[in-house]
Amino acid sequence: MKFLQSISLALCLAAAPGLADEMPELDEIVEVRLLSGWTEASGARIGALQVTLAPGWKTYWRVAGETGLPPYFNWSGSVNLDRVEMLWPRPDLFVMEDIRFLGFQNELVLPIRFWPETTGAMEIAAAVEIGVCKDVCIPYGSTHVSLLETAGAEDRFLIELALADQPEQARDQAILRGDCTLVDADEGYRVIATIHNTAGFGADPMLVVEAAGPDLWVTPARAHIRDQTLQLTADILSMGDRIPPLVPADIRLTLIGAGRAMEVDGCTAF
Repeated sequence: MKFLQSISLALCLAAAPGLADEMPELDEIVEVRLLSGWTEASGARIGALQVTLAPGWKTYWRVAGETGLPPYFNWSGSVNLDRVEMLWPRPDLFVMEDIRFLGFQNELVLPIRFWPETTGAMEIAAAVEIGVCKDVCIPYGSTHVSLLETAGAEDRFLIELALADQPEQARDQAILRGDCTLVDADEGYRVIATIHNTAGFGADPMLVVEAAGPDLWVTPARAHIRDQTLQLTADILSMGDRIPPLVPADIRLTLIGAGRAMEVDGCTAF
């Protein structure tokens, strides 16, 4: 995956010839910090990662889009941490040099649910790698440590605001109509999806395919839209020696455009 990220970064820099030598100092354009939140009834702790960017700068969503540098997180230095759940807010769809990508401009607040291994305090150590872009894309890395103590009013407000801006769920809204099929392909799987009545997502929405599982790569989708019907084909390949078995429930589709994002969990009819 890091190899793919390096390719994406090279593409970003190539899109802006001559600017790679004029990159500003990183501390002038990006600041990252961990926000404290609250403890849920389940025992999980809500916190967030806040990325503050200089005006006009952007960073990427969990899937960058047609090119870009997707974020990478390493929590291995944490104490009493079992797992994390990223609660990504709705991204915006940007177009630069005829390339579409997904992300956030000026600020990202990414809520995160931290599950402890046992009862007691957690110490969160986050190693973060993101791409930040304006006329040129720059990789940024930092490490942050926090005990996630009780949030102040401002941090809590920021986290709650981001939680309120999650993608809509197709199963809740009963708006999208379409179907998704997962079939065996030569070296992995192929996803074939059709979505009808995309009018609420602009003239040229983007459909993102994600597959659950480590070391999986979804190829750039081949998409076509006509009369508010979007048709898409994408391949799922393994970065390892063998692709693990996948079932339709392992696939997530997200339709993004016109300031909206709607998720479909599972590659089935909907």
